[in-house]
Amino acid sequence: IKKEAYIIPVILSLFLVPLFWNPLFINSFTQGKEILFKSIIIITFFLCVIGMVIKGKKELKLKNILESHLFLLLFAEIIFYAISNSVSQHPIVTLYGTYTRGFGFIMELFLFAFILYVALVITEKRTILLLKVVFVSGLVLAAYGIFQKIGINPFFNTFDINIFAGRSFSFLGNPSYLGQYMSLLLITGAFLFLHEVKWKYFYLIGSIVFIITLLFSGTRTALVGMFLASI
Repeated sequence: IKKEAYIIPVILSLFLVPLFWNPLFINSFTQGKEILFKSIIIITFFLCVIGMVIKGKKELKLKNILESHLFLLLFAEIIFYAISNSVSQHPIVTLYGTYTRGFGFIMELFLFAFILYVALVITEKRTILLLKVVFVSGLVLAAYGIFQKIGINPFFNTFDINIFAGRSFSFLGNPSYLGQYMSLLLITGAFLFLHEVKWKYFYLIGSIVFIITLLFSGTRTALVGMFLASI
């Protein structure tokens, strides 16, 4: 278990963040997810530092990451965001994000740190496990979206959702977010269906659930995107 402990923060992020919300916040969905994600990253960072001190490790092997073209593109993106933030007319907003939603430059740094961590500790063998975690989390998300459509909505029945005109939003708080996420999960489901033998039909059924939820979200851009991707 100790050898596999490094994967726990990644699993928690991929499984819990899409499903998390906090009704005490002004924006119950995005604020809660952002705080949870940042908390996981910060705790993981301190645990890694403590672990390195205890084991006497003073450096990490970054060679493979630094030679990656994807890393260079992501690093260039962070630099671009930093420059944009420095010349912004509202640097506080671009740094921290809006009061209700967040998602400023600091959030971009957390996402970059998450990607670095995954690149450092996750092997190709464990990538399949993470895809399965994303799939199961998405299945819970999709199932609740279907329940919403048929009138079963115990968690958000007190929310003012008239602006969505009957479109499902599940735990993401916005039908467009739900539709876009379902389109990504469909790609994940298709991959697992083609490459996994033991639970092949589970992934097929799950993918059908994703399609239904995508339709119930009424997200036209996601529908068009999936149509073009399937051609």
